[in-house]
Amino acid sequence: MEVKIRLRIPSVCAGGGFAYAGTEFDIGVAKGESLAVIAYDSASGGSHGGILAGGIGHYTGGIESVRTWSDWQEHTSPIGFVGGASSLTPTGVGPLKVNEANYGGLFQYQNGQLSVGGYLGGANKETGRGAGGGGYITLSWSGCHN
Repeated sequence: MEVKIRLRIPSVCAGGGFAYAGTEFDIGVAKGESLAVIAYDSASGGSHGGILAGGIGHYTGGIESVRTWSDWQEHTSPIGFVGGASSLTPTGVGPLKVNEANYGGLFQYQNGQLSVGGYLGGANKETGRGAGGGGYITLSWSGCHN
């Protein structure tokens, strides 16, 4: 019984943080996003890359492609977001006039491991520009590997 319970509890393999900036555009009821990402992961170190995604309502899915700085290898995997937005009193943050707060969760599966995390950012709905940051942990049910 104890072995079966242990097999169902995932190992925490890594964790990290990230910053993003990019654009969002509406296509009828759907939306598209193009984001630049810079991140640090406790297992693989720093990386940079991008996300192309599309969604409807609170659900967005796409592809993230990053290059790690430690071995200069490219890694591409699916990524999903569940999020929300709240209107704000327009506030100037450098050249970005923020009038919306974006927040939510993220889910990414790669090499038998699941990354789960959250993000918080600001955007300008008129220009479609936005930026923010977040964090995550990486879980595995079959052992940790990079």
